[in-house]
Formats: sequence, structure tokens, C-alpha cells
Amino acid sequence: MICGAVFQSLYDRMPNPTIAQLAHAVVMRKEWSDRHSKTHSTKEHEMLRKSGHLVTPEALERLVAFGIAPVSDIVLSDEHRHAALQANRTPSDDCERRL
Repeated sequence: MICGAVFQSLYDRMPNPTIAQLAHAVVMRKEWSDRHSKTHSTKEHEMLRKSGHLVTPEALERLVAFGIAPVSDIVLSDEHRHAALQANRTPSDDCERRL
């Protein structure tokens, strides 16, 4: 991940979604991810791929609040470890949503 943006459909937030709703939520997340990835340049994607990390430090700082923390990046990179330690423990902005 380059920027740490997160998407959840309303189906993801339902307490007891049906199998069909869960399947639809998966499709919606994939579609959002494909659209969102186009907001980043090819160079950004290439740099992240070449870094060997799963996320950038900036993305990690946003993701920690959602309980997403790639341990490999934190263990292998001082910059990522610092970002994780400095991150807010609650989201400062909510994830993108739609039904």
C-alpha cells in the first residue's frame, strides 16, 4: 500500500451478513482497490515493489489505527518501526464507504 487508504462497504460493517453480501463486499473492495491504485503513479508502485516492503511508512502510520500492521516491515525497517510507534491508536479519519 502506498498511502494507507482503507475502504469498507456497508456489508463489511453488518453484524451478520449473508454469504451473498460477503461475496458482494469482496467484489466491491477489489473494484475500489483497482480504481484507487490508479490514483498513484507507476513510479510510486514501482518504488514500493522494489523496496521489498508491503507498505510505505506513511501508509503504515495510517493503517496501525485500523489494526493493520505488517510485522515484517516493522521488524526489518527502522523507518517503518518509527512510523508504527508514532501512529495514532484510533483512526483520525474514517475509511471510505459506500453500499
